[in-house]
Amino acid sequence: LIGLVGSEMCIRDRDYLLLTPETYWYPRAGTGYSDENPDWQQTYFSNYHLKVKPLAGLVPLSQGEGKSDEHGVYTFKGDFPSQTISLAIGDYQQKSISADSILYSIWHLKGHDFFSAALDSIHDTIPSLIRNVKDQLARNYKLDYPFKRFSLIEVPIQFVGYERAWSQAQETVQPEMVLFPPLMVSVLSVSYTHLRAH
Repeated sequence: LIGLVGSEMCIRDRDYLLLTPETYWYPRAGTGYSDENPDWQQTYFSNYHLKVKPLAGLVPLSQGEGKSDEHGVYTFKGDFPSQTISLAIGDYQQKSISADSILYSIWHLKGHDFFSAALDSIHDTIPSLIRNVKDQLARNYKLDYPFKRFSLIEVPIQFVGYERAWSQAQETVQPEMVLFPPLMVSVLSVSYTHLRAH
């Protein structure tokens, strides 16, 4: 399906914007690319502070707590220094729940809420399910989740986060956020491919 619609590292349309760290859309500490010095691969942590004024009706998303003022300007400031930041702006709607002082959110594009009805019957148990998964991951990896927010953010299907030989990181996984395709298309297509093979 992606082959039919093309693949993009960033998306910039009148009603949608997606900029990830690989597009170098913001100033970064350290050395830029250099074929003479391997230090360009070094990552540095910075305290990012982002201000965005989207077009009317659009919602910006980035790392950190987002606050808007009376002029429609959104400000994002992270709780910790970070290596990278991303910015998505679209006609987003939020579904969220809190568990253990962490705000878990799904940000989907308008008209793409295919999951709420299926979760209605377990709505009151979702926080304990999230807590169990989070605790199991913390035990398995011996790491605690340091952030106050975790968001799954729907992005257009043509967005692709390419694997890079010089990095274990991928554009689809950022601090505080994971980017996913519309209606979980890649998950569904993987399941379909798996079923066809058997």
